[in-house]
Amino acid sequence: MPQLIELLKDESKFRKVTDMTGLSGLVFLNDDRILLKPDNSNSPLKIIDVNKNIIFEKIYNWEQPFYIDKQGNLYFNGKKFFYPDYGKQEDFKMMVIADSLHKNRKN
Repeated sequence: MPQLIELLKDESKFRKVTDMTGLSGLVFLNDDRILLKPDNSNSPLKIIDVNKNIIFEKIYNWEQPFYIDKQGNLYFNGKKFFYPDYGKQEDFKMMVIADSLHKNRKN
């Protein structure tokens, strides 16, 4: 049985889209898109397609929550960015309940 490393070398079956350089995480979205979450706040959060085309790119404020819903909408930086092109956006207030509970326990 071939090893995974050997299989990945076969470019007729696999194509490298990105690696983990400068990333803290990857999220594979339903429509052959990949969300690239940076490993530091100086780099933008991106959504690319399998051809490496950038669909969305924005600097992420690491002090605020980040969420993707099942429809593919993004919630971060106090805004909701609407799927599929994320051009439409609206203000969205987010609260981290765990942080609120932690603060109340200290008092």
